Amino acid sequence: MVNHELASALKEKVELDPQKKNNSIKIIISAIPGILMPVIILGGIYGGVFTPTEAGTVAGVVAIFIGIAIYRELGRLRSTAGSLSSSL
Repeated sequence: MVNHELASALKEKVELDPQKKNNSIKIIISAIPGILMPVIILGGIYGGVFTPTEAGTVAGVVAIFIGIAIYRELGRLRSTAGSLSSSL
């Protein structure tokens, strides 16, 4: 469906508003770390770096790192305290 819409937009030469175009580029760039997670996990499994069980741990660590350091959506203290109390 997306291909059809893209093809018809190109065929009709629909122009994007420059502000929307810049916003779209920013959104795509900000999504790259989350999109790379499956690549890291599957690459590690197929590359023989870690087993599927270890891949789950790597996925959790990478997800927490991305959430805290890159997206800044996880509070450090709340995340750590919640993780520690739920794991005990």
